[in-house]
Parts: sequence; structure tokens; C-alpha cells
Amino acid sequence: MEDKDLAQAISAHLQSLGPYIKACDIINFLNCPNIHAKYGLKKSICEQTAHKWMKKMGYRWSVDPKGQYVNGHEHEDVVNYQQNVFLPGWASAERYMRTYTCAGEEEPSSNGRHTVVWFHDESTFYAHDR
Repeated sequence: MEDKDLAQAISAHLQSLGPYIKACDIINFLNCPNIHAKYGLKKSICEQTAHKWMKKMGYRWSVDPKGQYVNGHEHEDVVNYQQNVFLPGWASAERYMRTYTCAGEEEPSSNGRHTVVWFHDESTFYAHDR
């Protein structure tokens, strides 16, 4: 790992594999004949050495959490709905909502009627949900 060019090549290779990598991926990368020739390697490394190299490079072992909810708030159809339907509707209803000053005093409404907004979170959490 003292060779910075080799370390960068290994890092680039691991990043190209995606989020799920293992020490054997370094071994397989180093076993390529063109990598041996390019960096002047004489033999491969063992799995334990690959583990040490990964740790030195900042990788860590972790378990991917299962059963986590992903709401997809960045999908194109969701963004379109938020920008063109929800936010304009909220802005039109906002003038009828109660507003408060910085001191916490309620500002008077223009028509005397108020729209009350109730927020409801339907998330369910259990013990040990990570």
C-alpha cells in the first residue's frame, strides 16, 4: 500500500463495483496479469492482507439495514406533484391559516375564519429498528 498509484487503482476498482465489495475483490483485481505487469507485482496477497488494506483505505464492514422505508421523494412524478399541485395549493390556503408574530402573538385574520392544518405521521416504528 505504499505505492500511491496502486492504492488509487485499487480504490477506483472498488468504487466501480458498487456498494457491496469484499476483500476478495482486491485479490481478484491484483491477480490480473496486466496489473502485475503495470505495477511490478511478483505475487498476490492473502485475504487477511486485503482486509488490512481495506481498513487502511477507510472501508468498514457493515450490515445493510433491512425493512427500512424509502419514500421516493426525489422521483420525477413526486417532484412534479409537489411543485405544481401541492405547493401552490398550500400557498393559496396559507392566507387563511393562523399566523403568529415573533413574540408568539396571533396575527388577526382578514376574514375572521381560520383553516386548521393537522399533520399526521403514519410511520410505525418498533423496538430495534436501527
